[in-house]
Amino acid sequence: MTVRFKPSIMSAGNLLASQLLLQVVGPLISLLVVRYLGPQDYGYYASAMAVTALIGILANFGTNQTTLKYGSKGEEDLSDAFRISKVVSFVLASLAFIITLIWFLVLDYETITIQIGLLFSINYFVTAYRAPASAVLQTKGAYKELATISVCVSVVHWVATLAMLLLKADVRLVAGVPTAVAGIVSMMTFSMATKSLMTRPALQVQWGVRQFLRDVWVFGLGGAFHQIYYQSDGALLSAMRSPLEVGFYNIPFRFLNIIYMVPGIIFDQVLYPKYFKLSSSDRERYRRLYVLTSKLMLASGVVVTLGLWAFGELAIEIVFGKDFGPSTRYLIFLAGAVTFRYWASATGAVLTTDNLVERKVRLQGGIALLNLALNLILIPLYGALAAAITTVISDMLLSVGYFQLVNKASLRINPWRELKLHYFLGALLLGAIINLVPGWGEIHMAALVVLIAMLLIYLATSLYFGEEEKAELFIRAQD
Repeated sequence: MTVRFKPSIMSAGNLLASQLLLQVVGPLISLLVVRYLGPQDYGYYASAMAVTALIGILANFGTNQTTLKYGSKGEEDLSDAFRISKVVSFVLASLAFIITLIWFLVLDYETITIQIGLLFSINYFVTAYRAPASAVLQTKGAYKELATISVCVSVVHWVATLAMLLLKADVRLVAGVPTAVAGIVSMMTFSMATKSLMTRPALQVQWGVRQFLRDVWVFGLGGAFHQIYYQSDGALLSAMRSPLEVGFYNIPFRFLNIIYMVPGIIFDQVLYPKYFKLSSSDRERYRRLYVLTSKLMLASGVVVTLGLWAFGELAIEIVFGKDFGPSTRYLIFLAGAVTFRYWASATGAVLTTDNLVERKVRLQGGIALLNLALNLILIPLYGALAAAITTVISDMLLSVGYFQLVNKASLRINPWRELKLHYFLGALLLGAIINLVPGWGEIHMAALVVLIAMLLIYLATSLYFGEEEKAELFIRAQD
């Protein structure tokens, strides 16, 4: 049997490259903002952003998913769901704004942080309209329009940000003007798009509003767990430590957010459709696809982790400047989470596509609450370092929990024989030991580079010289 693998790689690679090109521009603009503001002003900026990102959960508390659910039943249901969702979202956004104001005032933030935070709060009301409007476009299959609006809004935000930097504006203007301008454009474009698609102006609810609100709560709770998991550390850190420390802690996430895009794009754009199809049609191929993607994600995660350990300090100095040197110590710890989060992308795909979402959400909720508790206990004692370590612990527990759920409820996998888990954990442990031993200088760097090279060779051989069945599965990932 002749295996043609390269075309599959090229098509998936082109899709990944196009998505990454779009996604990378935003972080690059953020990089310019960081360098422009400097550690102190960026600390204020990051503190305000952390708080509003956490509380902003309320602005889209399940309204998008609920509108999609009811809108799929028919034109009249879509019209009703859209109108009810707008009202619910506006009430939630107003509540979020009030909570934000109370948070800032009670916890005695600096005036400049409060001002920036209230400017960022504009996004609550933008999201309150955008979420149900996006659901309408998705239901109607207007994906091109949705993508166009998203790109236009992003470009407007970037241009406004660059204008503020060129005008040497104050940090409050750097935060507020792009947020306001992009928000206005977002609401105008979504309004025009939805008006052209909505056909029935009258509200004639065919189902119980109480049931609608119940579904909003269910969907919103899952999203809330996700946001608590990923945003609580920054918000709590901003409440308990200095803005300067918050700024230093936030810098590593500028690298990591780009890194974490990769598995998201691969699975969302390429592999999820195949996972869904095989889960019901061919369980053996489904199992093999899971084993292959798990190994590749583990290997990729370890490579990235080792790379950050080897070159993270140099990268921060080059990209952000020597003033952000203290961020390196947080990056060193946070890099350890990359391997586990990459692995979780493969196991999480099975939980999503094999009707195990409810169990997945329960596990996420448990880990989110644990993460919150550890941050509340440890941040007052150890600051940002505690937040970084808590993040790694949480990601490790989540990835192991995902694997155990898959192994128990879906696919029986021997992690040592089929996934070769000991190779990856061994490389990770060896890299950690090398990284933690002080005074190695060039030997330290060389050892990490050798480990990275070995794992890259593994990735290459897995792709090109694996079993025919594995290659065949990957070739047809976009069937």
